[in-house]
Amino acid sequence: MNLKLTDAEKQFALKYSSQLENKAKAWRILRWPAILFFLIGTGIFLFTGDIGDILNEVMSTKGEIISNDVAPTPETNASNIETLTILIDMKADLLRVEFGDAMRGFIGLWVCFFLCLYVLSNWHRDQRDRLMAKVLRSMADSNKQEA
Repeated sequence: MNLKLTDAEKQFALKYSSQLENKAKAWRILRWPAILFFLIGTGIFLFTGDIGDILNEVMSTKGEIISNDVAPTPETNASNIETLTILIDMKADLLRVEFGDAMRGFIGLWVCFFLCLYVLSNWHRDQRDRLMAKVLRSMADSNKQEA
């Protein structure tokens, strides 16, 4: 190559080539946890529906709580009304929890999806970085030999 580098450019090329080599080493390790996070995020997203089903089963016991076999008196009516208001509050809380879980799962799924997409699109990034580091080192070494 006939490209002439100044001393500052040679130092920068050597420093940058060592940074690229370090990134290449790290990328070979970091791409696998990214795939693992995608799988975990998908699992969490799919599991949030199961949590909602479990909570719905707990909430479906309202018929067993309110007793209809006792003769209605003002005390039992008041007790039944209190029980119903508690159940309605619990149902609202259940909907809040289900919505929050669904949103966390949905956001987590999208983050994990884009992380996985980035990893798959840059799968051989470590090879590119090592090649660039070799080119930069060879350029710096050839300029040292010419000088």
